Amino acid sequence: MRVKRKHDRVDEGSGMKNRSCSEKWHAMHNIKRCGRPALAREICLALLLKIALLLLLWWVFFSHAPDKQTIANSVAERMSGVTQDASITSTGNNHD
Repeated sequence: MRVKRKHDRVDEGSGMKNRSCSEKWHAMHNIKRCGRPALAREICLALLLKIALLLLLWWVFFSHAPDKQTIANSVAERMSGVTQDASITSTGNNHD
């Protein structure tokens, strides 16, 4: 005859039948499921690290963009063919 301990689970009706194999095994061996919180913590840490890295890359490469008026002036200069740099105009497309 087995001695009942305070941590033994009582099977009431079909309680054990509706559980998954993992839950039954953990219940039979009285083992708490502690692996999933550690995995969740690692995933959250990895996601936070990736977000921080993406923000750093954005800040380094894209945060110091010129204002819209500077971009508009640059596009207008390129489309009109007029430039402020004399070296570019003197070495233009001469097909002599």
